[in-house]
Amino acid sequence: MSFEEWLVMLGKRFGTDKFGGPSHHYEHAYRFVEQIQFQPITLLEIGVLGGASLKLWREILPNAKIVGVDKNEKCRSLEWGRVSIETGDQSDEAFLSEIVRKHGPFDIVIDDGSHVAAHQLASMRGLWPHAKRFYVIEDLQHPPAAETARQMGNEVRRLLKARLPDDIAAIHCYPSIVVLEKACASPF
Repeated sequence: MSFEEWLVMLGKRFGTDKFGGPSHHYEHAYRFVEQIQFQPITLLEIGVLGGASLKLWREILPNAKIVGVDKNEKCRSLEWGRVSIETGDQSDEAFLSEIVRKHGPFDIVIDDGSHVAAHQLASMRGLWPHAKRFYVIEDLQHPPAAETARQMGNEVRRLLKARLPDDIAAIHCYPSIVVLEKACASPF
């Protein structure tokens, strides 16, 4: 079984729509996880809802510290073992700074939060400097899709102008998801 097939199987087992679900097929975008699967990394995921993706990451990344962020206080009940939960607004600069102070830096940042472009941009501005390897923005297809895509495109262009070549190694674009790969001094 390939790594991507395994992701789809786990996605179905844990009930997340990230891999092989009715609306998303992000398994191609997350191929990079195989390279770091057994490393002691820190993953931050914005938007945890019922916790299905947290369970998925806990299974896939057995040595990872996983930090989930959600605006719903009830999500605190999802905290267990290597999984920490922080509650607050993903667009609040002070909140993001506190998360970085407590848990950062992050090898992987995944924004699966509000799907509002302004929130995604605020999170990216606050967390990009603290992402060590990958920054993933999911669900770019959510309304207003054209506005979200335009704003995200403008932000990526801004980052490219401001930080290349030192900061970005690659940009991987897939339907409704983008993976920014940070340039790092040492290989995986």
